[in-house]
Amino acid sequence: MIIQVGNIGLQLDILGNTSLELEREIRNTFSGFNSQSAAWDASLKIFVLPEIHLDSILLDEETAALKHMLERMEKRFPYAKFPYEWVTGVHRNGSNNARRPKTLPRPFISSSHMDRFSVVPLRQCLLALNHDDRQAFALVRGRDISVLNSAVTIAVQATLCMLAPGKKSVILHGASVEMGGEGYLFVGVSGSGKSTLAKCFPSENVFSDESTLCYMSHGTPYLAPTPFIQTENGHSRPEPAPLGRIFFLNKDNGNSMTDLSPGAAMARILHNHIHLFSFFRNEEAVGAFHMVDGMVRSAPASILNFTRTFDPLPFFEETAYEKQKTL
Repeated sequence: MIIQVGNIGLQLDILGNTSLELEREIRNTFSGFNSQSAAWDASLKIFVLPEIHLDSILLDEETAALKHMLERMEKRFPYAKFPYEWVTGVHRNGSNNARRPKTLPRPFISSSHMDRFSVVPLRQCLLALNHDDRQAFALVRGRDISVLNSAVTIAVQATLCMLAPGKKSVILHGASVEMGGEGYLFVGVSGSGKSTLAKCFPSENVFSDESTLCYMSHGTPYLAPTPFIQTENGHSRPEPAPLGRIFFLNKDNGNSMTDLSPGAAMARILHNHIHLFSFFRNEEAVGAFHMVDGMVRSAPASILNFTRTFDPLPFFEETAYEKQKTL
């Protein structure tokens, strides 16, 4: 299966004791993003395991590589919390030890060449991407179909996040829609109202209510749909559209907009709105920096203050009309 999200192609192979039901769930999750012939930028092999016991899965070199990576991340982000249970503890759902898959490379993370790898340890998956070989491996755990589907989705999303800066792209924690041929981006932390706001728009105009891909094409940033959504609104998605405006969501007692400078908008995005930014290598971090810089220089940014009863469609129409009168 080849998954095409914006300008990034990923060849996906799922190995292990999978069922037809799981395969159907995964194909349904990525419906509209599947391709049989598209070019791909990296391959991702996912190994499905019922439990993950570190002592029986990871080699000493892999454990050392994980620990080294987490220590390096803590120096870069001293206030972040990283999942050390991948190194110091055991992930388990039952009592039987999981066996290391025979087709998993030995090692699949090299402690002597960590500069080549992006490593992402999350609660449901452990991902290692070798940028030189364009190969990624992920261990995902679970027995329930819905849990496994979620774990596979997380592994795919993490891989795309690591690949994005190398493709002049970035995956942002934000909802996005198409309005009048332009892309509107709404960024915010969990609970800020992204999904609620996205529901106000026709489903065929919504790129995503949770994770948005922004990529650069001929000097212009474009928003593109992703399969990573919180609420089901059908599989119809708009075509990529040039970025028109950036909004930072803020629940308030009234509806208003406060303009931000490009520098202030860039600082907000880099601080809290790039998916898995803390796990980026230096190369990816620099690439994301340049991508965000291009975004805030191309599109105006504002803080969007809104109430529970906020209806975005008439609000934006009225705002556009008022701005036109002042020109």
